[in-house]
Amino acid sequence: MKPIIIGLALSLTYINAAQAGNLLPEIEIVNTDNQRWHFRQVLVNHIGTELTVSGRLNASTRYGLPHGHVDIAAWSADNTLIAETTTDYSPRLLTKRASQKGGVRFSAKFPPLPADARIKVAFHRDEPQKPQNPVHDQTVAR
Repeated sequence: MKPIIIGLALSLTYINAAQAGNLLPEIEIVNTDNQRWHFRQVLVNHIGTELTVSGRLNASTRYGLPHGHVDIAAWSADNTLIAETTTDYSPRLLTKRASQKGGVRFSAKFPPLPADARIKVAFHRDEPQKPQNPVHDQTVAR
């Protein structure tokens, strides 16, 4: 039993020492007024040389999430934009089952960032598209 406990203690010490060198950026969730959705489990991980920002998005209404995407931006300590991206969430519909499991997933990759960087995450709602009838000088279906 003692060798198992000693091995576990040594491995935890090694993992903590390795993690101390990989400082992860701070995450900030940007909320808007009257929003009915919320982010859950937003994480930043080192995967190779890249940083991966991932998480879940859930809604508190029975109609689910509106059409939209997730905006993710990395900012330096002096409020300079380093990198930004948008990502869709998957699956596109927030079903009751997906909501019970924590919401829909999103993920984005970034290049290596400074240790003092901040990552801001926000949901951007897409405006509904109005159907338009095309205007042609000559209609093909004559």
